[in-house]
Amino acid sequence: MLPNPELVQQLFQAYYATEPARQEAYVSSHWADYSGQFDVIMDSEGSIRKLVGRGFGGMTTRNPLEVLVQYAGHLSYLSWLPNRREILALMRVAQPVCLAMGFFLSFDAFRQLCALALIRGWMSPAVRAKRLTVLMIGDGYGFLSSMVKTLYPRATLVLVDIGRTLLFQSIYCQRAHPTARHYGMTGDRLNEAATLADHDFIYCPTEYLDAVRPLRYDLAVAIASLQEMNAATVERYFRFLRDRLHEDHLFYCCNRESKVLRGGEVSTFAGYPWDPRDRHLVDERCPWYQYACSWRTCGPGPRLFGLRVPFINAFDGPFRHRLSILARRS
Repeated sequence: MLPNPELVQQLFQAYYATEPARQEAYVSSHWADYSGQFDVIMDSEGSIRKLVGRGFGGMTTRNPLEVLVQYAGHLSYLSWLPNRREILALMRVAQPVCLAMGFFLSFDAFRQLCALALIRGWMSPAVRAKRLTVLMIGDGYGFLSSMVKTLYPRATLVLVDIGRTLLFQSIYCQRAHPTARHYGMTGDRLNEAATLADHDFIYCPTEYLDAVRPLRYDLAVAIASLQEMNAATVERYFRFLRDRLHEDHLFYCCNRESKVLRGGEVSTFAGYPWDPRDRHLVDERCPWYQYACSWRTCGPGPRLFGLRVPFINAFDGPFRHRLSILARRS
């Protein structure tokens, strides 16, 4: 049983039983295609009977060979990543979180732990001691949000995503944190902004982003999410961040350097609305987005003596990450 099943029911009714016209402006051709392939079934009693997403990672498998190959991939990265000790420590914390959510520690989980280790390394003691307010932009299954809450139990997590994907986060984060207070910015609750800071997890459909404007944020994270948005939506998020982040904030952005969306639009990392006044603490090709190991050998990958090396798959293009302090809007 989830602590707030009504939240899941509200999201299902709003984004699966009907399709709100207001959301269309914020859904790129990429997510218009992929979210239409989600398979979610709710029974007459309001319980989810089928939950299958597509396009935001793989966290479950019943294939022990897939688990073995992906764990071998983790070890290959740990053999040369400089902060392996911090990542290993997070992996130990992540095991019970994954178990509660019904996941295994897949590569999708591993790469988010690598990002979290980097972010934590740059957090000042003053920020660590605060009751953090964190904005998660497009957190897929909600694994990273669940990890942040585990590490910082007093934190408030604000998860913003398109409504159909947000339903997945509302289920899996409740599984990971069944005693936390889970709150949805839907329907008549949009006018209850004064109580936002009293909640642990706040689920906000992207079209209602302004409803979480009363909060000020210590950390914002966008991993493999901005690359799948239209330019107007990316611009909207950057405006929000420049207005609502604390002065001593951190913004972590890890996305493809260039990606062609389903409708032919091109999204580029360099084309995001960065400001010359932004201060980048880290700015490089992302080291843990070099390759992904899987039982299935597909797409591009390394070759040896002209033969495709099995199990090691390359991404469609390079990823870049920045850990930044964004300048305020002038």
